[in-house]
Amino acid sequence: ANEGLRIALQAPTPDKSIDVILEYLGKALKGERTYVFERNESGGDDNTYEWVASGVTSEIDNLQNLPSEVCANWYQNFSADKNIIIGDLEDIRESDPLQYENLKRQNIHSLAVVPLYDDGRIIGFYGVDNPPGESVDYAQNMLQIVGHFITSCLKRRNLLKELRNMSYSDQLTGIGNRHAMYEYIADMRYGES
Repeated sequence: ANEGLRIALQAPTPDKSIDVILEYLGKALKGERTYVFERNESGGDDNTYEWVASGVTSEIDNLQNLPSEVCANWYQNFSADKNIIIGDLEDIRESDPLQYENLKRQNIHSLAVVPLYDDGRIIGFYGVDNPPGESVDYAQNMLQIVGHFITSCLKRRNLLKELRNMSYSDQLTGIGNRHAMYEYIADMRYGES
């Protein structure tokens, strides 16, 4: 994990840092897909970052605003300080049918998922799909170790976004300021009024 973190720390943006660490973890854990899900304002879950191995289909576009019921059991486990470890998808067919169908549709047969915390509050989760069955526990440990780094990147991303918004809008009215106008003009095509 140290090598992956070192490379990710050198990335120019928080988004790129997350992309780098997801790729590193995916390859190190021999998974098919690594991802981050963040809880959105409506209580659903959005897949915000994803790495997929060569030949594996991307799922990020299909996994936006998942209804809260889909991951409800996972969040209950997270609240009890438990991670999600599935060595064989068939093990949850009866106990969690909604999640079973969601995962089966994505051709997932094993996974390890851990929660992401911000000041003790669960803000989402991240994990790896289809690591070799015998290494699911190892995958869980690696994910736990790197979880704080992912959360730190998400917080840094949010702060940069907030600072950017503040620098381009009047804080009293919320209307774009001089900087916003200059950028808008710079982005206009030549000859456009």
